[in-house]
Amino acid sequence: MRDVAEVPIAGEDVVFATQERTRVAALREAQQASDDDGRFEAICVATHFWQAQISQVQELLDEAGSRSKFDPDYLPFSAWIEEWMAQDFTSVANQQNDLVENLGSDRAQQIADERVTPRIENVMDEIKERLRQTIREAEAEADNPAAAELAAPTDAGTKVCPDCAEEVKAEARKCRFCGLRFDEAS
Repeated sequence: MRDVAEVPIAGEDVVFATQERTRVAALREAQQASDDDGRFEAICVATHFWQAQISQVQELLDEAGSRSKFDPDYLPFSAWIEEWMAQDFTSVANQQNDLVENLGSDRAQQIADERVTPRIENVMDEIKERLRQTIREAEAEADNPAAAELAAPTDAGTKVCPDCAEEVKAEARKCRFCGLRFDEAS
């Protein structure tokens, strides 16, 4: 299955794309976990974000439906979302239930409280920061359309931070001077 970042519409949705990357990484982690504690933690993270994504899929489908069938983004998105919905989520839920049975409900609750919840909170903080960055960029562009170009890479492999105007490496995701996080697409 293609990485969500490569998929029009879904990859452009900051919340959905971040949750998808987290869910896929957690499923990989669950497969590689050496013990039930680690497997349970990873599966809980994956199922949490999968459940959150389900409600977002309808919004993405509505957005895609509002576009022309001839829009070049429509077919790649449509094929990807069909593949996404065809995944066997029931088997992951069954694995989670089996692990609760193996670990015991008290141990499972302890892992959820001590390990799963902080991971989910970290991802949600990342999403909030990406949304703030998107809002800052939109406001900067609305105030000054030329400001959006400030964060574009220069010929010298650097870019100028739109917040503090300092020059940073083009690959930087965060300004080393003021701490501003750059949108990964910039």
